[in-house]
Amino acid sequence: MDTAKTSTQAWECVLSSVAAILCIVACVWAGQAYDPISPLTAAYLIEVASISIACGAFIWFSGDGDSSFLMLAAWTTGGMLVGITIMGMLSIGALLIPSDVMLISAATMAAGRKKMRMFLNLGVCSLAAIAQAGLMLLAIRLAVGGQY
Repeated sequence: MDTAKTSTQAWECVLSSVAAILCIVACVWAGQAYDPISPLTAAYLIEVASISIACGAFIWFSGDGDSSFLMLAAWTTGGMLVGITIMGMLSIGALLIPSDVMLISAATMAAGRKKMRMFLNLGVCSLAAIAQAGLMLLAIRLAVGGQY
């Protein structure tokens, strides 16, 4: 095994692990900031933490073999986190920017190491961000009852 490949893979694992931990800490901190937490906010924080764990796990387990599915899953979950960060910029979104940058960086390093097409990865990431933003708007609309 090539030493450069091994060190790059180690950095991918470190970045994805630190990003997931930062995201979980941000969610726990934000959950404690709300005194009476609403069910929608609690579901949102649980979703953010679980998506960051999933993205880190996909990057961690992508390894050396032909794991294009795991890498596309990592880019999808990374895109979902980007959508959450953009939609929640006035609340918890700003706290998620460091973990988003680390997860996308780790996914970029892994895709470069595996010589994957970045255009496809960025497309999947963008589609996941748009879909996540749409689902969040739909959930808010349904929770409010259609009244603004």
